[in-house]
Amino acid sequence: MTNPSSLTNEPGTDPAPFGTSGIYTQMLTTLFEYSIWARDRHLPLIQDLEKKKLKEVPAELQKGVYGSIHDTLAHMAQSQWLWIQRCMGESPLRLPKGEDFVDLTAIINWWNSVHADSLQYLSVITDGELERVLTYTAPDGKRHTRKIWHMLLQVPNHQTEHRSQIATMLGSMGLQVPPTDMVVYLNQLK
Repeated sequence: MTNPSSLTNEPGTDPAPFGTSGIYTQMLTTLFEYSIWARDRHLPLIQDLEKKKLKEVPAELQKGVYGSIHDTLAHMAQSQWLWIQRCMGESPLRLPKGEDFVDLTAIINWWNSVHADSLQYLSVITDGELERVLTYTAPDGKRHTRKIWHMLLQVPNHQTEHRSQIATMLGSMGLQVPPTDMVVYLNQLK
């Protein structure tokens, strides 16, 4: 088996060996925890917005994002829920949208529950199971096949993309957006 601390890989070896130490599930858990921490760094700014601003779509940002801050947060929450469901062998076809949440509190409460379920899932899956391949049906009816670790890694990666879009919207409102780099998170763990 390849040594996980090795900086080089022999030809034909897997650069991410699974099934031994649990380090990969630990890394994924850290990324999930980091993502929720980074979300929470933005929440004080978001909670202080007028309800109108929360659901407003800035004219310069109407393309490429899920609309308003409210809708983008709802999308981020439902995406985490969706990928965990897929990892558990489900293929939800109806996805919650921003309009399904009456306000920011409803989104955050549901998302916190989704996050707790995600951490529970990560606490029981083994590194070896991360290599398992699953096929799911997307809401558009197309079938896709992915490794579980690919699906799980999509969650924090996807949230980083949309969190940066929210930060841009907040900054365009003249608000001072706090840093959300992972090193800031890691420094606060000390």
